[in-house]
Amino acid sequence: MSYWSIFQYVIESSLMGSAMVLLIFLVKIFAGKKINPKVLYCIWMLLLIKLIFPFGPQSKVSIYNAFNPSYESIISSIGNNASINPVTENPASNEALTKDLKTNTEINPAPNVTKEKETILQHLWNYKQIFILLWTMGMLMMASYILLGIYRIRHLCKISRKSYDSILYQLLKSCSVLLKVKAPGIIVTDKVQSPLIYGIFNPTIILPGKIVKELKEEEIRYILLHELCHVKRKDLIIIWITSLLKIVYWFNPVILIGLHFMSADCEIACDTTVLSHLNTDESLNYGNTIINVTKLINNSNGIPCTASIIEKKSQLKRRIIMISKYGKITKRNLIIGVLIIVILGLIGLTGRVIKNSKASSSQEEFLKYYNLKVKETPEKFNITVPKTWDVMAGDYPVGLYWELANEFSKDAGLDLTKLKGDTVQVWRYSLADGLPGQGEQSIYNYPSNAVLLVSSNKVVGAWLCFNVAGIGPSVKKHYLTDITGLTFENWIERKGLFSNLGDNSDLAALSPTDLIKEHFKAINNGNKTRAYACLDPDAMRDSLTMNLNGNTLYNPKFSTDNSQVENIISAKPIALKYLDPKEPGIEIKEIKNETIIEAAITLDIKWRDNFINSNGRQVRFCFLKKHSNEWKLNGLGTGP
Repeated sequence: MSYWSIFQYVIESSLMGSAMVLLIFLVKIFAGKKINPKVLYCIWMLLLIKLIFPFGPQSKVSIYNAFNPSYESIISSIGNNASINPVTENPASNEALTKDLKTNTEINPAPNVTKEKETILQHLWNYKQIFILLWTMGMLMMASYILLGIYRIRHLCKISRKSYDSILYQLLKSCSVLLKVKAPGIIVTDKVQSPLIYGIFNPTIILPGKIVKELKEEEIRYILLHELCHVKRKDLIIIWITSLLKIVYWFNPVILIGLHFMSADCEIACDTTVLSHLNTDESLNYGNTIINVTKLINNSNGIPCTASIIEKKSQLKRRIIMISKYGKITKRNLIIGVLIIVILGLIGLTGRVIKNSKASSSQEEFLKYYNLKVKETPEKFNITVPKTWDVMAGDYPVGLYWELANEFSKDAGLDLTKLKGDTVQVWRYSLADGLPGQGEQSIYNYPSNAVLLVSSNKVVGAWLCFNVAGIGPSVKKHYLTDITGLTFENWIERKGLFSNLGDNSDLAALSPTDLIKEHFKAINNGNKTRAYACLDPDAMRDSLTMNLNGNTLYNPKFSTDNSQVENIISAKPIALKYLDPKEPGIEIKEIKNETIIEAAITLDIKWRDNFINSNGRQVRFCFLKKHSNEWKLNGLGTGP
């Protein structure tokens, strides 16, 4: 999974978490007074579950069906304008994409150095990278704040001595016995503002020296009971979880506000637990203790991953009101609380119903579901899915096309591997809005198509493409890197495509110079398989859809219309020099750690079609890329 896919996952989780927060707020507004504080705090657990496991089982009663598919369009649209088409690297207009090879004498049009640099700069900072950078910086800042707080409190525990005051120790021991919890350590220091407890496995209560000096023994007992109740209720575990969630969802104010109110309700639930262990006439004294603590402190601690009897002074009024209204939980309150939790769980923890397009969607339903606006009637024709998608080096790469088509179709829940050997119908629509280009071209839309594979009037495969050239993105406008987390080259290696060199295994050990010589030698000898084995996957891929005619998804074979190898009668390299693609005009004297280089080749060449191409001595330029420690020719063109 790519970093961008993770970011989109977080955005979608964030939106669903926001919906859960709003649901809980509605419960607090309309039924909060009828729910016991402990039960109300339990309701907040649903938010944590949703943020950690956002995609629950599909249900028709899920509230997220109300946002289907509109909220998904928000997710898929983020950064799409900056997406890089993994197949058509430089999408152009309809005319440019279908331009006849006879007017372009390149195997794989190789951009000149200046254009290459411009492309790099265009893609260096696109919307996706900006979003990811901002999110990552926010996480680092939030994590730093939390880690700094943890360091401070741990350092304080190390440098401060545990209190062995007999009265304080006896109070702690009696409170621990009352609550049936193991007595934690206790520290008295002037370096904290408010009483607090820290630590999940070895908790420590930290009391301000001022509190110990100014308050009565009974009031200190109430403070210890409160902090011990946090231990008994395992609140510190929840506090740690919420701290981690704040790091991930720092950008969503709704979730942060929800977690803030959850923390406030945690304190009230803790008060309720304390009161349940006190006599009825002690409730007033407990409330007065909280007031007295508030008077003695200037500010709350605000230390992450700790629980304090005073989190926010602004919560004091509500807490005192709840303490004054304390009553043990009744069966009626318990039933109401359980029903609310069940109902919220059913509508909030479940997921929206996703239509399984491969089993239930017709073409019209599919297009509507993915909000694909098309023009006129589609072009229709039949095609047989190959039984095998293996591709050896030098073979015509039909299997590459279907592997790519399957990746894009899987993004819509469709699996083309089940169609191997079957004949299906292709419905190719022209998109009304087209697809955005890349970099500076992202402000423009280019003619594009939606391709649907149809069987028994049901959609069984689908993807988008620029005009009829190339393949991708998916109908969700996700590109290969978005879906797989891999570059095209890495994806090729993962799939094992072109890895079997067959009789051409010696090519893997050739230097760039020897590879160029061997490529043209193979052309001169009529060994086209070997000539194609010298080309990298980019060049092979382009042959599939270059100068594509209608009523087909891809060219059926190599020809003079889609491959320069077919158009060269003979070519003899005369001179060769290497250029740095990052520095225009700078010659590379020695190839060291480079993974991509440009070659200026002086050739004595003869063409089958010399209407545009001239025979004789001329300079041609090509890029060479290093794939898994072997060099491949990426393109051959007329200019650097």
